[in-house]
Amino acid sequence: MLMSSEVQVPELLKSLSVPLAPIPTDEVPALKKLSGIRALVFDVYGTLLCSGVGDISTDQATDREPALRAAIEALGFKLLDAKTRLRALWVLEVQVHQSFRRDDGVDYPEVDIRLVWKTFLERLLKQGLIEGVFDESMLDRISVEYECRVNPAWPMPGFAELLAALRSARMPLGIISNAQFFTPLLLESLAGGSLANLGFEVPACVWSYQLLEAKPSTSLYELAAHYWKESHGLNTHEILYVGNDLLNDIWPAQQVGFKTALFAGDARSLRWRKGDKRIAGVRPDIVLTELKQIGSCIA
Repeated sequence: MLMSSEVQVPELLKSLSVPLAPIPTDEVPALKKLSGIRALVFDVYGTLLCSGVGDISTDQATDREPALRAAIEALGFKLLDAKTRLRALWVLEVQVHQSFRRDDGVDYPEVDIRLVWKTFLERLLKQGLIEGVFDESMLDRISVEYECRVNPAWPMPGFAELLAALRSARMPLGIISNAQFFTPLLLESLAGGSLANLGFEVPACVWSYQLLEAKPSTSLYELAAHYWKESHGLNTHEILYVGNDLLNDIWPAQQVGFKTALFAGDARSLRWRKGDKRIAGVRPDIVLTELKQIGSCIA
């Protein structure tokens, strides 16, 4: 069992988070009444939260070498090599951990980012690329230090008002998200309350890092569907899933039978996946450009 960092993760998340506004899209909302909806399930990054890269950090696209080095230094390590691209070694480490799950037959592997950091820092120390004393109590903190630098997050406009309205209406809520251990803590820190107090049923929250399997695997949605059936007697067509990605969110949700809403309120995170043959013919039931539009579709 990994030890917790001496620095409290919620406090660190709050201190490293800065306001972030969505970038408007040119999308036109496609709204209609969806009858018989008895529960709502949300994606997190790019849907409930504005995300700097539109999703949980995947270490693609932008140059993250400075952020990686800053996170390592924040833990008190001394960098001994200015030339070696540490980010290339980091990406390789993530891929090694993903390969373990692929060997187990998982098509869309997820990692526990703390385990990646553990083997990565041990490797850097062994190779003489950094200097310092490592122990596992650092893993929570360095995970957060890096993520907040490369993928800042902030509540989407209308987030608090929507959850308040849904709580008032006694609408059961859940989450299905590609995530790491800090994701639920980030939600709680930014919203100022526990998941339960925000209105979410904690057993209805499915996080990819716990399963070591990521969206668009339908396994996450099947697990959620089982919960709603067993705990509330709900069939999947009575559940609306809200996400920003046609492949990772809408396609697997529809495969399991959920009604779907594509959130198109932020250009950073909106993923139509045009040209991707895997989602040919896939269309959401509704398209939202603001979170508050959900209310008029399920009332």
